[in-house]
Amino acid sequence: MFRNEGSSALSELPSPGLHQHDLFRDVRARRRDRFDQPRAGIPDTDGPDAIKRAAIRAIESGHNQYPPVDGISELRSAIAWHQKHYNGLDFSPENEILVTTGATEAIAACLLSPCETGDEVVMFEPYYDSYAACTAMAGAQRRVVQLQAPLWSFDRDTLESAITDRTRLILVNTPHNPTQGIQPRRTRNHRRRVSAPQSDRRHR
Repeated sequence: MFRNEGSSALSELPSPGLHQHDLFRDVRARRRDRFDQPRAGIPDTDGPDAIKRAAIRAIESGHNQYPPVDGISELRSAIAWHQKHYNGLDFSPENEILVTTGATEAIAACLLSPCETGDEVVMFEPYYDSYAACTAMAGAQRRVVQLQAPLWSFDRDTLESAITDRTRLILVNTPHNPTQGIQPRRTRNHRRRVSAPQSDRRHR
């Protein structure tokens, strides 16, 4: 159930400023061959014929009703296999994998579940627009860490200063959307360290 505070927070959601649009323009200029414009996941080509035919066969064979809320069993098992095979991660398809209808639903679930009014969410700018909207729906506040071109890295001190006792979570995706930057291992390790509880940090 959504809290009333989230609805009021949406009306206060700031629109992306000129600075963020400048960043998008900079990304396009640097990666014109792979990045068109900051649209919300809208593909610029038609889907592969093989996938379209598979979807048609599935619909015609009876797979056209509401699926289980956590995703069909075969798909969850396939995701578990993929994570184990390619990433060495063990997940139970029965109780550790959830299939959502697109990334925005997953982002909303990740933010609305743990965040309360007054919490803070750290995110890296530029960011996917749903980050700000879902944070506002949860009644939380954004704490933004600016990514720096051309490698789209962040200043470690800036990240550490963005984390407070009100920080509930840090939003990360790699490859990053929209810059396509990939965070190196040392950067991911630093982010894990600064996001750990203070008591844990002293022993690292």
